[in-house]
Amino acid sequence: MQPTLGILHMELAPLTVVFWATELLVHVVGFVISAVFLLSFFRFPLFHANFRLIIANLALSTVFTSVSRFAILVGHIARLIPPESPAGDWLQTLRDTGMYSAGFHLVLLSGERAIATIKSRVYEKSRGFHLVVALILATWLGSFLIIFFTRRGELSQFVALGIIAVADGVAFLVMLVFFYVNHKMYFKVTAKVNGGVPQSLSQRYQYSENISSSRLLIRFLLFLAVASLVALASFLGYLFYGDRSTLGRVFGFVFDLTIASLTSFVPIIIIIGTPRLRSTTLDRICATGSRFPKKKAEALKDINGRKLIVKDETKVYFDQLKASWY
Repeated sequence: MQPTLGILHMELAPLTVVFWATELLVHVVGFVISAVFLLSFFRFPLFHANFRLIIANLALSTVFTSVSRFAILVGHIARLIPPESPAGDWLQTLRDTGMYSAGFHLVLLSGERAIATIKSRVYEKSRGFHLVVALILATWLGSFLIIFFTRRGELSQFVALGIIAVADGVAFLVMLVFFYVNHKMYFKVTAKVNGGVPQSLSQRYQYSENISSSRLLIRFLLFLAVASLVALASFLGYLFYGDRSTLGRVFGFVFDLTIASLTSFVPIIIIIGTPRLRSTTLDRICATGSRFPKKKAEALKDINGRKLIVKDETKVYFDQLKASWY
C-alpha cells in the first residue's frame, strides 16, 4: 500500500466524513479563486509575457493537483474507484506530478528573472515563447518521471523530496541575489550620466519590473517554505503512525489539506502582491465597488515608498523619453 494515498484507505467513519467534506470544500474554493485570478491575470498584462506564462502554469499546476485529488475523493465516495485500483493509482501519480511541477516552476521563475536582469537593455522587447513552453513541458515530464519511479520503488521518497527542496532552495537564493542587483541598478540607471543624459527609459522600466516581481516571488517562496514544512512534518507523521491509527489519519488529512490549500493561496499571494492586479480583481468580484465612497488621493511614491516630487519626476521621464529617440 502506497503511503502517499493519504486518507484514501480510511474506513467510512464520522472522522472520515469530516475530513473528506472539508477537503472537497477547500478544492472547490480553490477552483473558484484560480478561475478569477487567471481571468484577471491574462486580461491585464502587468508583467513580461514569459513571466506571465510561467506564473499562469504555476497556478494551473496547483489546479491540476486539486482536480486529480478531487477525482480520487469523488470516485471513492461514489464507489467508482476501489481503494487499490489502477485508476486510483494513476490519479495519485498525476496529483503528485502536478505538486512537483508547481515546485519546479519556481526554478523557471528565478531563471526568467535572472535573464531579465542580465538582458535588461533588450528584454522588454524580446520574446521567447517557444523556449518557455519547451521548458514548462520539460518540467512536467521531469516531475512525472520522478513520481513514476518513486511509486515503483526505484527512487526513494527522501531522494525525491531532496531534489525539489534543493531546487527550490537554489531558486530562492538566486532571487535574493538578483533582487539586490536590480535594486542597485535601478537607481544607477536613473542617475544622469554622459553629460546629463539619463539612461534608457526601457531599461529603467525593466529594472523596476524586476524589483516588483522579485519581491513578489520572495514572499511567495517564504509562504511555500512554511507550507512545505507543514506538509513534510505531517507526511512523516503519517508514515510513522500509519493509516490504521487515528493520529496517522489526522497527519494524512493535514498533508492533503495543505496541498489542497495551495490552489487558493498561490493566486491569493500573487493578487495581494500586485497592486494593479489586486484592484482589478476586487473590481471584478465587487461589482458594486463604485457605490463605495471614493478614497482620498494618495501621494505618489517611488519603489522604496518615498514621496515623489512630481515636477522632478516628470522632467526625468521626458528627458529619458527624449533620449530614447536618439
